[in-house]
This record gives sequence, C-alpha cells and structure tokens, in this order.
Amino acid sequence: MSAADSQVSPLAVPDSWADLAGPAREHRVDVPHGDLADGLAALAAEAGAPLRTVLLAAHLAVLGALTVEPAFLTWVSGGALTHTRGARTWRQLVARTLAERADARPLPVAPHAVRYLDNPDAHDGDRAGFALSVLAGDGRLELTTATDRLGRDHADRLAAMYRTVLAAMAADPHGDATISCLPAAERAGILAMGDTPPTAWPTATVPDLIEGHAAATPDAIAVTSGGERLTYRELDRRANRIAHRLRALGAGPDTLVACRLRRGPDLIPALLGILRSGAAYLPLDPSVPAGRLARILADHRVPILVTHAALTPKAYQGKLLVLDEDRAALADEPTTPPRACPADPFPAARGPGVLSRRCAHAPIQHRDGDADAPCERTPGSPLATEEIHGTRPPSTDPARLAYVIFTSGSTGAPKGVMVGHAALTNLLRSFREHTGTWLAATSVSFDISALEMFLPLSTGGHLVVATDEEVRDPAALLDLIGAHEVSHVQATPSGWRLLLAAGFDRPGCVALAGGEELPGQLAAELRGRVRRLVNVYGPTETTIWSSAWEVPAETAPVSLGSPLANTRLHVLDAAGHPAPLGVAGELHIGGDGLARGYLHRPDLTADRFVPDPHGPAGARLYRTGDLACRLPDGTLRFIGRVDTQVKIRGYRIELGEIEAALTAHPLVRDAVVVLREPTPGNKRLVAYLVPNGRVDVAALRARLGAVLPDYMIPATFVAIDRIPLNTSGKVDRGALPAPDVAGRRRKPAAAPARTRQAEPVKEPRA
Repeated sequence: MSAADSQVSPLAVPDSWADLAGPAREHRVDVPHGDLADGLAALAAEAGAPLRTVLLAAHLAVLGALTVEPAFLTWVSGGALTHTRGARTWRQLVARTLAERADARPLPVAPHAVRYLDNPDAHDGDRAGFALSVLAGDGRLELTTATDRLGRDHADRLAAMYRTVLAAMAADPHGDATISCLPAAERAGILAMGDTPPTAWPTATVPDLIEGHAAATPDAIAVTSGGERLTYRELDRRANRIAHRLRALGAGPDTLVACRLRRGPDLIPALLGILRSGAAYLPLDPSVPAGRLARILADHRVPILVTHAALTPKAYQGKLLVLDEDRAALADEPTTPPRACPADPFPAARGPGVLSRRCAHAPIQHRDGDADAPCERTPGSPLATEEIHGTRPPSTDPARLAYVIFTSGSTGAPKGVMVGHAALTNLLRSFREHTGTWLAATSVSFDISALEMFLPLSTGGHLVVATDEEVRDPAALLDLIGAHEVSHVQATPSGWRLLLAAGFDRPGCVALAGGEELPGQLAAELRGRVRRLVNVYGPTETTIWSSAWEVPAETAPVSLGSPLANTRLHVLDAAGHPAPLGVAGELHIGGDGLARGYLHRPDLTADRFVPDPHGPAGARLYRTGDLACRLPDGTLRFIGRVDTQVKIRGYRIELGEIEAALTAHPLVRDAVVVLREPTPGNKRLVAYLVPNGRVDVAALRARLGAVLPDYMIPATFVAIDRIPLNTSGKVDRGALPAPDVAGRRRKPAAAPARTRQAEPVKEPRA
C-alpha cells in the first residue's frame, strides 16, 4: 500500500451483516434501473461522463453510507480506487468519480472488501476475498454475496439503498448528493427505534422529593458515613440551616456555590443545602490539583465556597462557609427551607432566613425550640404524600441549574457542564425502581455521584457514604457493603475490577457499570456475583446516564441498551442522516436529559449541542463523539471513541478490541493499549500489562495473532504494577510511563489517588 493509501481505510461490509445461523449460500439480488434510463442519461450528459460512471457513482454513494470515514478504498475492475466523500450534487459526484476511476491501480484485496464490475465478462471471475460483488448489467445492477459475509435481509436492504440513490440521481442532476440512501420507510423505522414515548413526570425537584420523605418518615435513616447516622429529619434540618446561611451570603437561582469537602457526614447536607438555597453546586474533589482548582474558581468567578478549614484555598477571594468553623452560627439558622410554606412555593422576595408572612403550617416562625414552631404536618398526611410524589408545585424552578461538573477539555482548559433540575429529576425518575441502600463511593467531581447520592434519598432509601479512606481501600468498601447490607453499587469497569480482585461477591446486590466500555469478560464475571447487572451509558452533557441494558445471566455481547425515559438516541452519519442498521455512526443524544451547555463557552456549546433535524422545532442533540451502531432489535452496540480510534497502515483500530484480547490471557490481569509515535511517522502500539505472573511475550504474540490481524498486534509490551486511574475512576492514559526502548523496566509515573493495584512482577521482555 502506498503512502497515500496508508491514510485511507479500505471499506468493508459490516461484520454484523453476516448470517452465521446456517451454511453459507450464494445470494443474488437485482436492482433494476431501466425505468430511470432517461434521467440517468441526462445526468451523464450534464457531467460529461459515460453512463457506467454514473452507475459507479451511485455505487460509491451507497458505500459512503456504510462508513464514517471521509474517504475510503474500494475495488473496481482492474484495481482499487480512493473515493473522497463530500460532493454536494449528483453532477459533482459523477465528475469526481470519473477522475477517481482514472486513478485506479492494482492493490491487494482487503478483508471483507467490496468489488464493483462494469465489465460483464468479469462476472464469473474470482470473488475470493470479496464480501460483495456488484455487476453493472443491462438495465440493472446485480449484487452477489455469500450469506456468511452478507445475510439475505441485509443484501435486500442494500439493494433498496441502491434503488433509492439511482432514483434520486435520475430525478435531478443538480439534486442533493448528501441525502439519506435509506428508503423512507426504513429511515423512519430506524429513527423510531431511538426514541421513547414521552413520559410526563411531576414537576418536583430533588429538594422537594427529599423534603417529602423527611415529612413522611422523619425518623428513617437517610445517610450513614464515618460511623455517624442522619435521619431524614436531621438531614432536612442540617440542609435547611446551610441553605439559610448561603442565602445570607448571596446564593440564589443559578448562583454557583462550590463545594470542597471531605467525604463524611457533612457532604450530603451541604449539597442538599446548596440546592435548597436555589443555587447550583459545583463539586470540587479535595484531590483536584491546586492550579486547576484556582483556575476554575477564578475563571468562572465562583462567589461562594462551602468547605472545611483544612481544604480552604489560600488565594480564594469569594465568600466562605467553613462548616467545621461555623457550626455555632449554623445552629442558629432556621431548620425549615428558606421559602414560605409549600402552599406558597414562590413567595415574594424577603430577607434570608425570615419568612415574609405567616401561614397555616407555620403559625409563628420555624425555629428549633419554639413551642409551636413545627409545621403542623404529620407523616402520611395529604401534604406529605404530595411532597413525596411531587404533585405539588416545586420549591425550586425545574428550569434552574442544579449543578455544574467540570470535565477535561481538548484544549487543556476544563469545561463546565451546566445541568438543570428537570434533567436531573428525569434521570432519577427513570431509575426509580432501584430504591434501597446505595453505596456512594464515587468522587463528587464525577457526575455519576449524583445518581448514587440523590436516587436513594429521593425514593426514601438509605445512603452509605464511603469516607476518603474507605474509597481508597477496596477491602474497606467490601466491609462497608456487608455491614450495611448495601443493595446497589455503581462503579466504572475499572472500579469493578478493583472490587472483584478484593473478593466482591454479593448475590443479592444490583450492580451498575458505566463511565467506560464494559468488556464482555468482565461483564460475565461480575454478572455471576450479583443479582442484577445493568450496563449504563451516557456522557456528562446528557445528565449521567442516557441508556441502560440489563446484562443477562447467559453470555451475550454487551449492549448499550435502550434510551431512558424522554430520551432520544440516534446513530447518525456525517450528514446527519440515520446510519443503516449495523453501520457505525456518531451517537447523538436528545431529550429531557440534555444539559444547558458549557459554562461561559457559547462557542463550544454551539459546536456540541446542535439542532435536531429529526425532532420537534427547537429540539437539540448532543454530539457525543462516540461511535455506535444500532442492532436489529433496536439496541445499541458501542464501537469506540472517534478520538481514541487510531489508524495504522490505513486500518482503523479500536484499542479496546486489543485490550479485550490481552485480558483473555489467563496470566494478564489487566491491560491498556496506547498508540505511541516516538518519531514522526513511526506509529507503534504499546501494550501495558498487569500480569498475574511471568508472561511469555512470544506466546502472547502468537495467541493474539490467532484472533487479531497483524496490524493490531502491539509492537511493545510493558509490565507495570498498576494501571493509573483518575479521580473519576477511569483509566488515565496520560499517566502511563513511556516504554523503554532497551527493554529495561522503567519506574512507573507517580500514581494518582486511585490506582488498580497489582503485586510487583518480573518484566516480560518484548
């Protein structure tokens, strides 16, 4: 393959289109176009090209719908050509095809490639190595394949796509060449698979739902952490005192209040108190580097910080609420929400902590110790029931911000994702069946922590908050899970590996895995140790999770599942059209879970949150940057990140596929693969292994060669004691050590707070 060819991937028929249910059979299907002869001839005349070039252009348009690549290699009579997509009109496409056909040259056949023949004498030629052959005959195109490469149903769908393109070309030489190749009925059916019927939730927000349970079951245990327990009444009162204090400091709707606290009994009342004040919380993990912390606080002019004395940034210029120093002042604050009674949920403005008027539920004032201070509500009363189910007006406007989470930006500057109350509530309602006792062990700087914290509290459950020391010790987490009979545990796949290595085995527990791709081997192991395993998927920008899939007890390919309530999941091509079933495209997400956008970044917001061409007026979609394909049952299969796929020798490589092959080796406990380029143009795959013992590299190469093509075999293998994780529990590829060219062991880079631990091992040499 030439240097130019190495930049272009050969187009292949999707693997998922194969029919492996029975013996392979040859299948042929015709695409007649005799009735379109006049229109196709007119297009040929407009473009100054023969009719065979028009037909080849139609073929290339259909193939373009099977890839996300801007250019691809495909085979024609006499060799292979490189086709570059992007022609705007059919006339432009035909003219481009004429030039590309003239540059065709002999090349070895790539696996599962497609061949186009415009010479009838070549019809009976050797089809070995080709998944599909397309012959341009008299008034028809003939598609020939073997069912073990391309099943009958998919071949018939493909034929319908050819007919759709040919009809559009014949209708108008200057027509839009970027239209969908799918027939209208199939296109509509695929879009419907990604949508869910609208679900109308009550308008209550998280503070309302928790307040309802505080009224209905005030003595039930709400939070346990560090040996301290809080009932719903105690949680409610602590949060309200903090909310009043924050109001006095200037907190209100859409105000950002940063929260930098140790994990313990202060954390949940503080976050709930911020929400009760009407503000949005900005979680800052204590492990966040000082430079990043200062940049976030200063660049976004965060006016208030809730913290502990030892965690207070020295250079911070805003207002402070230091919980361990201000306890006496907080004790004097009211214990009711800083608003009027629920009968008057949006009162006129008034001073912080002072009710603007009396009401039937607050005859004098709401303060601890006053004889008639308690609101005259009783557990089980109609008002309490309304608060739990959210049928009364909300105390916080659902359109207001609930939190802002900072994630890494491609430019190096962190970007703040703004999530509203309505989006958060939609997520919690979607998971409402998962009530019980939840473990909260995720950093609050990682958005999935919001599900752990607020789902149990909004459904009347019990929240067990792991301390900073416990989250760093898998054995301590197991003790915590057992001591409190935790029913639900959520972690990234990297986190689950830690827990499984420590001996996690809870047949009565429900496990949620998300934040990274869930490998099939890990899914099978984890599924065998829990009652239920749910694979969850979603970016921060669409409020934690957007889809869910219950992993079956029997072995099955891991799926992203189906959309949550009021969520749209569409796999789209570069032009915004739905990709055919089984074909990769970029996953776009819409619906009630969409974030407002990026804090102080309207340019980035406009780039990632785009108009939804398939939804109602004004609807938006978030471009995830994830590649996925939709399966015939409507569920989604994750393929990889657009920005983590790498290309070597013209082939697109998904690193996760290599990692899965490595961890299938009994002596490889864990593995990460990265692309290194020590000198320009010298691209090499490097595999980092956490072995269970001494690994024979030659044998490992041979094992990989049995399941992977040669271009996917790592050039270098490096043994390390641990794979670094960031504070979100995901693999930190940037912290991996550079390989030693001489093969000697390098000292690993300093590990972050959380790492996947392994015993020291002998270095396998590559």
